[in-house]
Amino acid sequence: MPVSVESFTTPGTVYQTDPGAESCTCDDWTANRSGFDRGDPRRYCKHLLTLLFDETQSLPDNDPAKRQERAFRRIRDLRHGFPACRFYEAMEILGWEYDVYFPLDRQNPWVEVYSDDGARRYNVIENRWDSASRPVEADALVQAITAISDEERGRTRARARLRRLRVSVRMGIVTLLTFLVLLSGSLVLAVSYFGGSQAVRVLMHAQLAGRAEATIDKTLDYLDPAAKAAALLANLVEPERIKGAWRDGGTGQALLAALQANPQLRWTAFGTPKGDMLLAQRMADGSASLQTVLREGMDTQVLWSHSDPRWADTFRSGTKRSDEAPDPRDTFWYQKAAAREVLSWSDVTISEVDDAPGIVCALPVLRGGALQGVVGVGIDLADLALFLGKLRVGRTGQAYILNAARDIVSMPLASRAQIHQLVRRQAAAGGTGLSLRPADVAPYAPMAEAAHLFYGAARSGDGEDFMTFAKDGTNYVGLFKPFPGGREGLPWTIGLAAPEDDFMGPIKDYAGIVLHVAVALILLTIILGVRLARVFARPLDMLAQEMTRIRDFHLESGLKVDSPIIEVDNMGQSLANMKSGLKSFRKFVPAQLVRDLIALGQEATLGGEYRTITIMFTDIASFTSISENAKPMDLVIRLGEYMSLMTTAIRAQQGTVDKFIGDAIMAFWGAPLTLERHAFRACRAALACREILRIMGPRWNATSVPAFPTRFGLNTGEAIVGNMGSDDRLNYTALGDPINLAARLESLNKQYGTEILISEHTYELVKTRMAARRVDIVAVKGKTRPVAIYELVDETDRVGEKDREWMEAYARAFELYLARRWNEASSAFGRVIVLRGEDKASEVFIRRCAVYTAAPPDPDWVGVFVATTK
Repeated sequence: MPVSVESFTTPGTVYQTDPGAESCTCDDWTANRSGFDRGDPRRYCKHLLTLLFDETQSLPDNDPAKRQERAFRRIRDLRHGFPACRFYEAMEILGWEYDVYFPLDRQNPWVEVYSDDGARRYNVIENRWDSASRPVEADALVQAITAISDEERGRTRARARLRRLRVSVRMGIVTLLTFLVLLSGSLVLAVSYFGGSQAVRVLMHAQLAGRAEATIDKTLDYLDPAAKAAALLANLVEPERIKGAWRDGGTGQALLAALQANPQLRWTAFGTPKGDMLLAQRMADGSASLQTVLREGMDTQVLWSHSDPRWADTFRSGTKRSDEAPDPRDTFWYQKAAAREVLSWSDVTISEVDDAPGIVCALPVLRGGALQGVVGVGIDLADLALFLGKLRVGRTGQAYILNAARDIVSMPLASRAQIHQLVRRQAAAGGTGLSLRPADVAPYAPMAEAAHLFYGAARSGDGEDFMTFAKDGTNYVGLFKPFPGGREGLPWTIGLAAPEDDFMGPIKDYAGIVLHVAVALILLTIILGVRLARVFARPLDMLAQEMTRIRDFHLESGLKVDSPIIEVDNMGQSLANMKSGLKSFRKFVPAQLVRDLIALGQEATLGGEYRTITIMFTDIASFTSISENAKPMDLVIRLGEYMSLMTTAIRAQQGTVDKFIGDAIMAFWGAPLTLERHAFRACRAALACREILRIMGPRWNATSVPAFPTRFGLNTGEAIVGNMGSDDRLNYTALGDPINLAARLESLNKQYGTEILISEHTYELVKTRMAARRVDIVAVKGKTRPVAIYELVDETDRVGEKDREWMEAYARAFELYLARRWNEASSAFGRVIVLRGEDKASEVFIRRCAVYTAAPPDPDWVGVFVATTK
């Protein structure tokens, strides 16, 4: 039925094409181009090419490359089909409106392009024009084709990458299980780690805050005796009796008692608004000394009383000028307390005796609202540093106390001997001074970094500041919390810093344990997955192997598929049942033909193609008389054995057994598989069949069914090969004159007494390797064109001297026959009989010579014998 398809070059125009005819019948076909008329089956026009390509796009195949392959295999050889496709696609891109015709000859890579200014030829394999017909636009077409080729190569590489991504069931199961374990383990680890991290971060904050609060409380507790001593002394001192204190022991003894009762106190003092002062000083050896400063006019008495007389030479009593004597009114603790009239804390001071830092608690003494003086209590901060040294902040962290000037008030020390680390010496005008160490040069580097971040960032107020930071590749946490405020508050801040791992260590250790457990689970999963995959994959592999064997029609007993998986086991049972049914079906279908078609990837659809093949027909001589004298069952068994031997010999030479016609066999070479030297293989198969019959003949003649003498006819030519028949039943066969000639040659064996006759077409292809004699020139029944026929004797290297002699004698006799020298030819044919012993062909020609001697043929006779029977 004609199919409508739009042209490449004239959209909207409908052409009628018949794919079955394998030619174009479009109305726009120009007659007699290059000697081919419209509808000539040797050429395709571009419209039919497009139709066949479009038809295949609807095939149920997900691979576009396979659809193209099927499309162009219907047109011509694969290696020419793809370049042709690119050629037409490039023309469409460029908008060229030329008529292009594509020859079916598989050896011809040229397409013919017709335009108003003449014909041109283009090589679709090499992408080039014939130099004699190269048009001006040639470069544009070559570039377009090259671009399309590059795109196709890209798609091919992409498909190859996708094919490489395919995995087996075994690998898929193992990979999937491993992935699931990895995924679940990773999720559990991530959730536990990050959840634990958040919890630990909260705990870190809480722990640091607790440590800071405890340190503040401990610091205040440490400083509390100084405040209590100041309050007590403020009630005990007697400002009016201060001048006699060093003698009567009233106020002075109170100061000494407070100093001795509190070991952390460095000194106690009481100063008056007039500049008088009592000072109880703890000396370096732990003893106490009392200093009295009394101002009288321009002179000031400085009196010392030492509990240890050894200090008397160092600190002597005497009279000094008032501007040279100590004056409590010049001290910051006195000034601060007098100004505020409340308990006050001074800044940290550094003792010139032992370089130790300290702090002064000062309380004004008021009587009737009037200032009578100020009590001062100096406290040593060394013990506070020793306390900080024992404070645990994580495993390796430290706590520092900083003042408002960002100096270190106290830091962890292991012993009192390290107290000098709190201070630093700086050159100053007129001498050397001592000062506190700034926080940014703290010995504990993380604390220096934390202080830098704390003082450099926007403060959140009086509350605590929690931070995380990195130092030298290690993550740290820090917290800063100011001391409580108020009128008597200290302007200090407690700072803590510690490595994050001090707190996260257990979490990370737990994560490590989880990781090790996950690795163990993965290994266990892989082992179990491999075993489980084997349970799944092995039966599937067996099923695949069996399906491949069934596809190739290898239906002998194969693997028995047993599986604990119900579905797989059912598949195995179904496969076994299918194999059992196909065993019967195979007896009606040439198994090797099916294998060849599968190897080519061809689907069994109605259609054919021109192929140059070699055809062989065989037939059993006198089979009718043999069958009349044999028992039917014996005959069937013997005929089956005979057919099996003949078929085996044919398949051994890669021949395709087409069909069995009663006692005859039809076979051909060159399809569906393309074979080199197919004529030679066909001749070899015929010789092999003849040899089998000679070997089996004596054994068969000894039975009730004698040997089967067989005649062979071979011919080579271009025939239509493909699936013929109806939609529901196909037969892969060959049609055309070459087949008919092969059948006629088989019949002609009866006239010449020969076994194997081949045509001149076959002989020309095998004459260098096969020995044959030209028997006659015949016009077979139904044909007027004569053909020379040859008797196939044997392979050239297997022909003996005796055979060569009679073959040469026959050739000379045949030449005399063609020269009309009847008597000489008759004698020459007689010599052939003498040399060979028996030769029916020579006898035939002796009789013809006698007839032609009596009645010579017409003058235009050229030796052709017209056969009147099949």
